[in-house]
Amino acid sequence: MNSNAAAVAPSSLGSVHMSNFQVLRIYYLEAKFEFIRSLRNPGFGMPFLIMPVGLFLLFITLSPLPENATTAQRMYLFTGMAIMGIMGPGMFGFGAILAGERQFKLLQLKQALPMPAGAHLIGKFAVALIYAAATIVSMIVAAELLDRISLTLTQSLLVGLTLLLGVLPFCAIGFYIGSRTSAHLAAGVTTVVYMPQLYLSGLFFPMPPSISWLALFMPPFYLNQLTLAAGGAEHIFIGNGFVHVVVLAAVTFLLAWSTVRKLARSG
Repeated sequence: MNSNAAAVAPSSLGSVHMSNFQVLRIYYLEAKFEFIRSLRNPGFGMPFLIMPVGLFLLFITLSPLPENATTAQRMYLFTGMAIMGIMGPGMFGFGAILAGERQFKLLQLKQALPMPAGAHLIGKFAVALIYAAATIVSMIVAAELLDRISLTLTQSLLVGLTLLLGVLPFCAIGFYIGSRTSAHLAAGVTTVVYMPQLYLSGLFFPMPPSISWLALFMPPFYLNQLTLAAGGAEHIFIGNGFVHVVVLAAVTFLLAWSTVRKLARSG
């Protein structure tokens, strides 16, 4: 397989002409089969769909809100659990799986096929969005039904959209890890990066003043503050909301750009 993939000349790929419909169909098929693969691996998808909602339901049962709870008190646990839920598919979906594809030369084979550049990566991103959307909807529905949060329709849409776009930087982080580690190390490295971001960004509890500055280096902190603002809760903007958007966009762009260059150069 390796020799066949290597034997395909780049010039021959450039001569393949596809209509716009064929190109879109390739993107669709890549996303479809990537999603099917994720369903065949319950260890990947199920924890990210079940764990955030399950933990959220457990914690709201153990710690009911006071009758005069503020919007911030209502939103705090919800946003933390929701962000935990969307981080996983992006980081682990790109990290461990991409590393395995690199190590076993599947990525090299896909690059040699006459298909749009990056179609397989867009498929992974689409799957991360699907899992994130499912987590976001289930979290909002559960929180509203149990009267944990009280959002207007507009606020619900803003919170959902903020969280959905918030998948991007975590996909980029997983993308970066997966392009630089082996299949055996990727899951461990991703976990080492994933866990500190959960706890040092202040998603679940206020950080002690002595180490609260560490949150400024954690993308979840910025996404959490934007989500709280979208839901009308108290939030912390360093500068203003635009600064938070720029930070998340910069993380996404720089890591994705660096990784694309690396994959184009050495696979």
